[in-house]
Amino acid sequence: MLTIKTNKPFNILDISYNVIDTTTIYLTIENLYMDKNSVIAKGYYYYKTYETVDEIEVETVIKLRNITTPMSWDMVAYVETNQLPPINSSQLLDSVLERVMQFTIIQLTMEDGQNFGTQLQDWDFIPL
Repeated sequence: MLTIKTNKPFNILDISYNVIDTTTIYLTIENLYMDKNSVIAKGYYYYKTYETVDEIEVETVIKLRNITTPMSWDMVAYVETNQLPPINSSQLLDSVLERVMQFTIIQLTMEDGQNFGTQLQDWDFIPL
C-alpha cells in the first residue's frame, strides 16, 4: 500500500545489541482494517541485504518488527479537523494513500527516536 525509507543508514542491532549491519530502514503500511469503531494500520519495518549468486544480485528483505496502529474514528475526525488539510484528490485510491501518508507522518512524529533511533527528519516521504 505505502512504503517509505530513511534518507540515511542506521545501525541494525542483533538481540545482544551488536551492530550487524548499517543500512537504510524501510517502513511499509500494507493494510488498513476498518470497522464501525476504528481503523487499524498494519505493516512492518525492514531492511534489505544483497548478495550475488551465480552472477545474479539477489535482494533479501529482513523484517525488523511488525506494527499495528489502531485509531478510533473520533481520533481520526479530530486529527482531520484540527491538523490536516482537506484531501486534494477526487480519486478514492489517491485520497486514501494521501491520508495514510499524513497519518504515518503524525505517528512517526509521536514515536520520535523510539524505532531504531529514527526521527521524523530521517525519513523520505516519497512513496516507493
